Amino acid sequence: MNIKKATKFHISFRTGSIYPIDHKGITAVLGFRGTQGDPDKVKREWRFTVDGIPCAIWDYKGSHKAPYCQYSCYMPAAIGKELFGDKFHSEDEYRLDVRPDV
Repeated sequence: MNIKKATKFHISFRTGSIYPIDHKGITAVLGFRGTQGDPDKVKREWRFTVDGIPCAIWDYKGSHKAPYCQYSCYMPAAIGKELFGDKFHSEDEYRLDVRPDV
């Protein structure tokens, strides 16, 4: 996997979450530190590409603090699982968990 810090802004929305983890764990996986996001909502964010695919990770209104220790993310599930293993949780997986009829 070729991980590169994004050189331009790309739009993102939540497709999953990563937990439990802290900013040091994310930085260790990606190889670079996060930057300040929207100061009213996001303390730290990472915008990057994996093999050219745009991805992002961010905390949202304190979600990175205990007891949640959770970051939102925008990335395909295959990339999330490859980078973060069992700490990555896809929104699709969540929906399957809450809908036993699926």
